Amino acid sequence: MGVDVCVWRARIGCFVQPGKKAKFKMAAITISRGTVSMTLKLTLLVSLLLVIAGDVERNPGPGPDGRPGVKTRQTRLTDSQVSDEIAELKALTDALNTRTLALERENKQLRDQVSRLEDQSRRENLIFYGVPESNGKETWEETEQKVREIMKDSMKVPNADSDDDIAIERAHRLPSKMTGRPRPVIVKFSRYKHKDKVWNMKRELKGTDISVSEDFSYEVRNTRRKLTVFMQLARGDLVKSVLKYNKLVIGEETFFLDEATGYLKHATNKKLYTYDSSAKGVKEVTDTSTVS
Repeated sequence: MGVDVCVWRARIGCFVQPGKKAKFKMAAITISRGTVSMTLKLTLLVSLLLVIAGDVERNPGPGPDGRPGVKTRQTRLTDSQVSDEIAELKALTDALNTRTLALERENKQLRDQVSRLEDQSRRENLIFYGVPESNGKETWEETEQKVREIMKDSMKVPNADSDDDIAIERAHRLPSKMTGRPRPVIVKFSRYKHKDKVWNMKRELKGTDISVSEDFSYEVRNTRRKLTVFMQLARGDLVKSVLKYNKLVIGEETFFLDEATGYLKHATNKKLYTYDSSAKGVKEVTDTSTVS
């Protein structure tokens, strides 16, 4: 009985037929070299990470007494720069606050200029309140005719029906949220002296359902509305007071509205005042800490 072929191949360690290239053996060698190369790369990467981490192995951490141990270079740099960073941030904040205040002042100046220009364009206007309104659609010509009748019959304006003496450029109704009452009528006169002639006769409307006012920008109207509160207090005590544009005259003294506090600011000494009914006059305000 001869030797089995499988046993013979196992003994000599050859699993390929003669003349065939040992592909499996070469592949095994290639895989082995790749594994070694990858291992070396991982070793180098870990070493670099340890260097970047600041050599944490030599940092002992907190000592036995609880105090911090050796600090890393990064921590030492942060501690040395923190005061400088705070100083830089404070300087930046101060600069921003200064710039903000300057922009607010500039913005107020621009708003005041726009308001004055708008008021200049409205100086020939008057607004009539309480002018009866037709049920149907009212034309501008009809509205103008009603205003002329009021100026002639109620205000006693001379030659109010003559376009040569009282020239009206246009007259029309304004939008209004009030229901059950006629909408206001804005009248633009062709010349300022014609408007002034009508304005000077407004006292004739006292005791009637009709009133008239000048036309101002929103900012001036808002200021006059707040000044009116002081004016009514003064008039309640029979103290002479009158609104002139964005100023309030009480007795012989002139005041502006201080927007920051809501008090009266004297036009001359720039001090703050309020109206004191018990004294029937203005009183200087010395404590503004309660003003929001």
